[in-house]
Amino acid sequence: MTDTTIRIDTATAKLVAELAHLMERTKKDVLADAVAGYARARLPALADGRMRYGDLSPREQLTLRRDELLRRFEEQGTVNVRLLGSARAPGVDAVAVAVAREESIILLAETDIILGSEAESMMEEIAKEVLGFRVEVISATRLSLFAPERLARLVQESAPL
Repeated sequence: MTDTTIRIDTATAKLVAELAHLMERTKKDVLADAVAGYARARLPALADGRMRYGDLSPREQLTLRRDELLRRFEEQGTVNVRLLGSARAPGVDAVAVAVAREESIILLAETDIILGSEAESMMEEIAKEVLGFRVEVISATRLSLFAPERLARLVQESAPL
């Protein structure tokens, strides 16, 4: 097998090097394992003959871009992201239920208090950039200050993303 050069940013290169050192493997092995794991989680969509992101349902799009969405949220200080939905039973996929009923996807998340009232709209914009469709974001931080009873109810009605 011939090797090909791949360009990555400095932070990713550092992370790959640290993992290679920790695991006593080559950087090439670490990167190959990471890409294989990433692809394994995403290739079922290709098996159905759908070759573009836009061909996927919103549920599949959210599944594929979940990690990217969580990473982008975390960059803004948003953590503990939960998915609200009408599904309450254990093992029921709230995203699938929401999409099947053509309900909007709603996320509950702890936002950075410094973002204030802009937090929800900022996270909604990030979600739209990442996913390509509108997602409603409710700030758990705001609710904890102004409507703690509603927050408790929404946490009960949600599942970790």
